Formats: sequence, structure tokens, C-alpha cells
Amino acid sequence: MYTTTAISPLGALLVAVVALTAGARETAAQASLLQRPTDIAAVMANSPKLYNGMYASSQVSRMCGETDPTQSFTGERLFLVEYPLDYIGVADIVDVRFHSRALVGSVTQTTKFFVSVTVKAKIGGQPPAYVVDTERPAPGNSGSATLAVTGGVARLTVRAVDQLGQTLDLTIVCHPSKP
Repeated sequence: MYTTTAISPLGALLVAVVALTAGARETAAQASLLQRPTDIAAVMANSPKLYNGMYASSQVSRMCGETDPTQSFTGERLFLVEYPLDYIGVADIVDVRFHSRALVGSVTQTTKFFVSVTVKAKIGGQPPAYVVDTERPAPGNSGSATLAVTGGVARLTVRAVDQLGQTLDLTIVCHPSKP
């Protein structure tokens, strides 16, 4: 059997204030993760026919930062970067995707991550994405990721080697979102 309870006008006001405050906090949390001005530099080596070269790009990222468990399909925290927001006018670096379940909270370094970088090759063309997954490692995939967050600026440094011995030195700097 179900019963209903009447809420007093004061109780209704309190519920409305709590709901609005919670919504404002979620919006603020989203703002720090979404659409951040981002600078990326990559040095790719040991791949003379595909990736060798130095690449750089500065645009707004789709996402950059640590997710809240409510923002994740799995309910886990993770640090992620998805770049760029818009593919119009992309420079040397066409697409970057990075995530790590280990690089959260106060953790600043890990060997467990996924990184994918797509570039316009220095020798011409656009080769397939360079991918290293050390969370589910293939033989020969290895690397490290280091994160420093100071004054709202996140600086991620990734060093990776794939199963073919091709290397990636990647630096991503995500600046605070502009209001």
C-alpha cells in the first residue's frame, strides 16, 4: 500500500534550492572538463615510412581532464583527452585520444593508459592512427604518462613504444575553459 505525504511550502523551497545548487555544481564541473584551449606537441620516431617527424597543433579540445563517475558509462573516474573539438582547419595533428583509469585523484604517473594519435605525415598523406594500449598490452607496447595540474592548467606527458618499436613523445597542455 502506498501513501502520499504533503510537502510544506518551506520544504518545497528547500528541495528547489538543493536541486538548483546541485545543477550549478554539475555545470561548473563540466565546464572545467569540456572545450578547453589545448596545445599539443608530438615527436614520432623509428617509423621512416609513416610517422617520423615533429608535429604541433593548438585548438580547443572536446574534453580534457578527470571525469566524475557520473560522467562515465562505467561509473569510474578516468583522465581523458579528446582533441580537437572541431576538425575544420586541423593542422599537423588531426586527432588525439588518451585515457587512463590509473591517472586519477592524486596519482601523477602511470604505465597504464591508451593513446591514439592521427597526424598529417611529414612525408605526405595521413597514415592510420598510431595506437598504444598499455591497459590491455600487446607484446611490445609500453610507456609512461605523467600528469601535472597547476592553476587549472593540466600538462600531460606521454612516452610510448608500440609493438613495432615506433616511438611517441607527446605533450598535451590543457588551459582553463574560457567563460
